[in-house]
Amino acid sequence: SEDIAFVVKPSADRLEEINSEVSNWILVDSQNVVLPDPSKAVQKLPASAPVKVQPGDTLLAVIHGYGKDGWRDAAAQQTFLLKNAVGRDLKVESRQDASNDFKVVVAHMRGDIISEDYNHTHGFLYWTGAKYAWFAATKRATK
Repeated sequence: SEDIAFVVKPSADRLEEINSEVSNWILVDSQNVVLPDPSKAVQKLPASAPVKVQPGDTLLAVIHGYGKDGWRDAAAQQTFLLKNAVGRDLKVESRQDASNDFKVVVAHMRGDIISEDYNHTHGFLYWTGAKYAWFAATKRATK
């Protein structure tokens, strides 16, 4: 299903609502996602600290699609707010193009990716099947 992503600047007077544990979105710090080791069958991952939006933060909002109408479907209600995810030159790429461009296969990568330059590092955001994570590329392949 087709998703939609857009850059947002939260209103300072709504931070309490945005950071609420009962909000209708999932806050994720894409720079601090702990991923399981694909070589281990059983493992216990550390609990992640709660993510809090601060005044002045820029976020990436992602609404997951549902069914044939994707994000336009009324049933599309799974929403993520990604902190530390907005850099320069954001561009959607297919997973296959990303694997070719970055010369890497990332375990747990699902769907398309968003390539960008974040804090002077080129890489991409990708869906793990549970959260959005950042992958920092050491060097981008040339075409």
